[in-house]
Amino acid sequence: MPAGLQPAWVLHRRSYGDGGFLVEMFTLDQGRLSTVLRGARRKARGGSAAGLAQPFTPLLIEIGGRGDLKMLRRIEAVSAGIALPGRALFSGLYINELLMRMLPRYDPQPGLFAQYGALLPGLADRDSDLAIRTLELALLDELGYGLRFDRDSQGADIDQSAHYRFDPERGFTLSRFSHSEENAVVGAVISGDLLAEIHLWLTAGQNLSEQSRRELKHIVRIALARHLGDKPLRSRALLRASLAGKAAPTAALAEPVENITDGVLK
Repeated sequence: MPAGLQPAWVLHRRSYGDGGFLVEMFTLDQGRLSTVLRGARRKARGGSAAGLAQPFTPLLIEIGGRGDLKMLRRIEAVSAGIALPGRALFSGLYINELLMRMLPRYDPQPGLFAQYGALLPGLADRDSDLAIRTLELALLDELGYGLRFDRDSQGADIDQSAHYRFDPERGFTLSRFSHSEENAVVGAVISGDLLAEIHLWLTAGQNLSEQSRRELKHIVRIALARHLGDKPLRSRALLRASLAGKAAPTAALAEPVENITDGVLK
């Protein structure tokens, strides 16, 4: 790697000033940071700087400046961008928005960085949902909010014959309600045998049943919501707009994420 360059991915970009861009980056050495790309049409190795500073393209970048807003001085493509067709594109946008919302600035996360790069090419695969769950769980773990599927909130082993309620602050607590009563009474209730199945998937690569996949997605969404707050993820709104025929999938890259309101592109 040339001196002064570090691996990076673009999470998001929007117009900034006269012909420039404000680019949110996820870098190997410095974590998430905000950069300014001036003279975006100037030539860079592999194409124009504007053409390279796109999501899902592996990059090498050089940044400068002393403030929180860095200058993007140099940008090179490591290889061609990763093509994400159809639904996979929305999955990629979702992951990017999640990282933007949750990762603190200037906090390197090399393990998460490597996992992100490994995940992107497989988003078009049929089983990509589990890869997304793995990244979500890794993100929670890196931020100190990891989930334990083999222990309850008191530190006891999960009883496969019992039922547990998921509390994002405490973990899994014993519940006297069954899963069938969850919607009317207490919210996220899951059986101990499904928790054991999820634990074996995480630790030993065991396959997950469809029910376990649904429960895992529900639990992870509750855990993430605690940190995301009331502001909805706009990538989900764009997916709903696309499914309703109000936005084409290609609009996801042509328009900035913040230009989505109530599922419709501005």
